[in-house]
Amino acid sequence: MNEIFTDTSTGELVMDSIGLLLILLGIATIIVAGIGLFRLPDLYLRASAVGTSA
Repeated sequence: MNEIFTDTSTGELVMDSIGLLLILLGIATIIVAGIGLFRLPDLYLRASAVGTSA
């Protein structure tokens, strides 16, 4: 099982790529919630959009 991460540069590249993917996914979620905050007509729908991102 440790044979996958014997080369530290490959293991670091995989972990950095996964971290970057998760960061970008979080940014996209916050942006969608921000759009919902301004586009949705009702107070409860707006709170739902913000609460979903949190």
